[in-house]
Amino acid sequence: MVLPSAGLDSALTRGLPARFRDLENLAKKNPSHLNIVLCRSPSAEVAQEAFELGVWPLSKQTARKLWEIMAAQCEGFVVLVIALPASDYSTTGRGHYLGYGVAICPANTEEMGGLGSTFPEGCKVHWIAKETEVPYSTAGGLVNTLNNNYRIELTRDGFEVDVE
Repeated sequence: MVLPSAGLDSALTRGLPARFRDLENLAKKNPSHLNIVLCRSPSAEVAQEAFELGVWPLSKQTARKLWEIMAAQCEGFVVLVIALPASDYSTTGRGHYLGYGVAICPANTEEMGGLGSTFPEGCKVHWIAKETEVPYSTAGGLVNTLNNNYRIELTRDGFEVDVE
């Protein structure tokens, strides 16, 4: 899955740790320096709050998977792609991706704000694009080879998505 170029200017990379500042060139240099993880939002309201706080709330299972991927990725970066639940797509035929950003590190309780009472863990995220509402239909032909060739929009929360 290729992420759209956001023309990463200094405004987007301000506050981002030094090793992440040249995201596009790093990803082009070696695809193994990039991991993409799909995260499902339980609701648009949770996504909105997460975008404002600069964190992403995680279930224990998704957090465990994400920390393992991040620990193994010492030269590159992990991109979280945020989407509405797959059930929204399968029941209504509609849905959309909400945005994406670079996973930085685990978030502490204070950084989680109001989300901390509902979710056991969270990840600090440098949002590249948020509130985008890209329809699932735009990626309808993409499949995830790391998940039995299921369509990307049906990939479950916390699953890694094939970069190729």
